[in-house]
Amino acid sequence: MSTSLGVPDDYLNKKYLLLIEDVIKRRAARNIPVMVRQQTMKTSSNAIKT
Repeated sequence: MSTSLGVPDDYLNKKYLLLIEDVIKRRAARNIPVMVRQQTMKTSSNAIKT
């Protein structure tokens, strides 16, 4: 997904994070679980905070 956004492997990029947050919120509104694979402990910690 980061590559499609033009920020390959930049998992802390604001554009990427906003998209992930939007996907999670939309799915939560419909009670659809979502899984986002994280690449590092830093990105995992950031995702948990979201």
